[in-house]
Amino acid sequence: MELTRERKYLLIAGAILLACALVYRYAPALTDAFSVGEETELMQAQIRKYQSVIAKKKGLQREIRNLHNRLKSIERQPPGVYQKSGRCGRY
Repeated sequence: MELTRERKYLLIAGAILLACALVYRYAPALTDAFSVGEETELMQAQIRKYQSVIAKKKGLQREIRNLHNRLKSIERQPPGVYQKSGRCGRY
């Protein structure tokens, strides 16, 4: 079966229309997949969040160390002795 000139042009036009339809259908997905700016903003926000958690960690470690030292000093004192902070040794 030979392709006549009209059929050849019709097939080419159909292929072009199909290609245009595919581009129209999947263009939003492709632009979202390749949008670098939005992805960069999300990553920067995540990095800022991690940095704030790390900053809090240092303060919490210092607080744990202070509480640990305070517990050691309370354990060394005899029962019933008032602490320097004004709190009672007995509960």
